[in-house]
Amino acid sequence: MTNCKACGMPINSGDFCEYCTNPDGTVKSCQEIFEGGVQFYMNKIENDRQKAEKAVRKNMNSLPYWQENGCDCLNGEM
Repeated sequence: MTNCKACGMPINSGDFCEYCTNPDGTVKSCQEIFEGGVQFYMNKIENDRQKAEKAVRKNMNSLPYWQENGCDCLNGEM
């Protein structure tokens, strides 16, 4: 098992999970993946947007894909 290079979710094969790719196989935008992570955090862990944004920012900034393909939504408190 490996992890998605865009969100860190465990996957069985490939580089990216189904939540981080478009139907044509391209990687979604950083903003889309960031927002998806925030919504997941708020629905499953704690309904606190500020904490969710910090946690998702920290996670995404730790992934090589975003270290190579940075984006403005990943700037800020972690």
